[in-house]
Amino acid sequence: LGAAYAALFAAACVLLAALSAAAMGGASWAFVRAAFVDVLAVSDLAPNIGLQWYLFGQMFEHFAPFFVFVLQYHVLIYVLPLGVRLHRHALFYAWTQLVVVAMFKPYTSVGDYALHIALLPAFSCVLRRSRLAIIEPVFWLVLSAVVPTMWQLWIVLGSGNSNNFYASTLVIGLSHVYVMVESVGSVLRRDYEFKH
Repeated sequence: LGAAYAALFAAACVLLAALSAAAMGGASWAFVRAAFVDVLAVSDLAPNIGLQWYLFGQMFEHFAPFFVFVLQYHVLIYVLPLGVRLHRHALFYAWTQLVVVAMFKPYTSVGDYALHIALLPAFSCVLRRSRLAIIEPVFWLVLSAVVPTMWQLWIVLGSGNSNNFYASTLVIGLSHVYVMVESVGSVLRRDYEFKH
């Protein structure tokens, strides 16, 4: 059964790639480099709301391949421990992986964070047992004003500092770490209450 799903997934990926090549003007496969290779190699260090651009901007060039490898595969560290601990909660496990990928993705966008925030109400048992309702909305309201302001000051007006913008992106990362830790803790507390 697993092999059949893997074959179906591979066939769907090949079909989508062929449709993408056809949409790009026939036999052009140049989109593969832009969509996959450049993202994995972290070749563009443009500032974004992710956590990696500043690190790569501050390090020596000869250390970059090592840190690209470490940061790209850092996401895999969370797969097994969370999978073992949350094996009874498959949908919640998938949600935690969305949070981890959004936090460590080299070119993070607002949509990456918005996806797992939008899915959070699906876990009403988590929301009832957590302290997210108090702290997280305040984080998100403040960050929705601070991050664009720091971007405007630094990039558009040229009067700000990259450190200020990066500090606001660190707060974004910390707020999502808090969401994940608090949510996982709520699920584990719920399991403990059911057992005892």
